[in-house]
Amino acid sequence: MKKGARPSQIINNFFTFGTIVMISIVITLYSKYFGQNQNEPLPLPSKLKVLACFDENSKVRFTNSTLLQEASKALSKGFYKIDGGYIKPLNAKSYIQEYISLEEIDSFFIESIKTAKAKNPAKYITIKYEVIENDKNDTTLEEKKKFNFGALQTSIRLNGKEILWVFTDFRFFDKIELRKITDCTIRTLKANAN
Repeated sequence: MKKGARPSQIINNFFTFGTIVMISIVITLYSKYFGQNQNEPLPLPSKLKVLACFDENSKVRFTNSTLLQEASKALSKGFYKIDGGYIKPLNAKSYIQEYISLEEIDSFFIESIKTAKAKNPAKYITIKYEVIENDKNDTTLEEKKKFNFGALQTSIRLNGKEILWVFTDFRFFDKIELRKITDCTIRTLKANAN
């Protein structure tokens, strides 16, 4: 501090520093002991189940189980919107668009839902999916994932609230496997809504 500082200014600076230290300690302790780890899936209530059609390469998370019945009703009435996309590798040539179009993946979801989409519904479910192509040249990729072609990540939302999230790796690119993943995702939603 500069020479000749007033005692009130010294006391004020001391309490400001003390407050900053205390807040830092509280935030650190809270995040360590009470904050929820976002990487770990939430524990499922006992009535929710993941169907056996998902394999060991799948991660399934129910994020809002209270909206499952509403979501199932909206699907059965055709009140849904499908929004898909590709995530291409950064360091390697992408082949995913040559194998399958987004319209074809959309059709897999529509076949699983078994109801045609309604024209311009006011409220609807959003089925957002991404076909992720693994980057074979990525040195940070886990060893076991280097042998996988990619993954399909699906998020089902109602009124902007995520209900179900599914992430499934697939070893080889196979349209039959993609059809099974989309079908299993929709069946899991419907099975848990009942």
